[in-house]
Amino acid sequence: MKLIGAVLVLALIESGCASLPSAALRNRGPLQLDEHAAVPQSEFDELQRRLDGLAPLRQSNDPWLRYHLAKAQAWLEYAFDARAMRDQSGVIEEAAESSRSLISKLEAADKNISLETVIGSHSLRLRDDLWKLADEMKRLQGLGCAAAEIAQFEVQLVQAGHAYQMLGWRHSRPYLQAAERLAHDAQAKTESCVNLSKLVEVEPAGASVSAPPLSAPPLSAPPVSAPPVFALSPPESAPLATLPSVVHFAFDRSTIGAASAPVLEEIIAVLRANPTVQVGLHGHADRRGSWRYNLALSKRRVQTVEHYLEHAGIAPERMDMVAFGTRRPLSAGRNELDYAHDRRVDLVPSRSAKLLARPQQNDLQIYRPARKRLSPHEQIQLNTRKP
Repeated sequence: MKLIGAVLVLALIESGCASLPSAALRNRGPLQLDEHAAVPQSEFDELQRRLDGLAPLRQSNDPWLRYHLAKAQAWLEYAFDARAMRDQSGVIEEAAESSRSLISKLEAADKNISLETVIGSHSLRLRDDLWKLADEMKRLQGLGCAAAEIAQFEVQLVQAGHAYQMLGWRHSRPYLQAAERLAHDAQAKTESCVNLSKLVEVEPAGASVSAPPLSAPPLSAPPVSAPPVFALSPPESAPLATLPSVVHFAFDRSTIGAASAPVLEEIIAVLRANPTVQVGLHGHADRRGSWRYNLALSKRRVQTVEHYLEHAGIAPERMDMVAFGTRRPLSAGRNELDYAHDRRVDLVPSRSAKLLARPQQNDLQIYRPARKRLSPHEQIQLNTRKP
């Protein structure tokens, strides 16, 4: 009887834990993806197929087309990420519908697509400064230089607002850091091809330019970082310590390779010397394989790095983990070197940290497919082949 009672108690505990949000527990196992009845995998595949059919628009001279195409892709990836995390708030359907609507309008060559990014009912407005920056850039000719980056960091801000609404500030911070980096890239691209001091406000023919509402009440949440978002270099009088910004992985692996151990030891030494620094761990995978598989693989890579650092004494509260799957490739190339760069975990120190992130390639692991072994008959044929 005592044994039966113990089994019942454990079952009740497990059922109670299962009702908690997944991010409220430190999930040590691989990500398990559940089918979501409202948006089945077949619908995601169909939307992605339609997006692939619109791929020529990425080379269009019209920045508004490039912007909307990038936003449709970002909404679809947001919906897929929420589905992978088993989000039951309704945001999966909302984000998928945003993507579907844009795809339909692009397929119909609709010239009246609004530039407004709707936050929706499942998110909150965070970082008003970044929303204002996006609005300003969309109203200027700079949109022609960084259309995709602007669309991506707007959707990333919506995703951050949803994480804040559902789970609190700590869980929204990695998404805000990603939005900051995308906003930084957008501004850098704009400044590289346009003199911002001479920009003239323009409106495309037939396009509706509707800016995000700037009068929304500010959210009472602490800023992600104390310094300005786009402070690119530290003061010359204050040399900063450097932190290796990436750990690489072998093809289809989430274990630490021999070459990566020294990189992680250096990271541990820097974090020990700077005990107040917090760091985001962002997992990535190369583009071979399905979304589903690569998202789970990137999460396992993040967990591996987090476990390694925690075992060395780095408090888990100092680390925020996000799995991006294939959403953040470093290049558009498709050779083994490009793929090797994409199999990684990025380390993103908090913006208030007095550290410089330093890229490194010492542990880059290039996949070399094994050569097919010839049968004795094939070997004889090869040796006797006439020149």
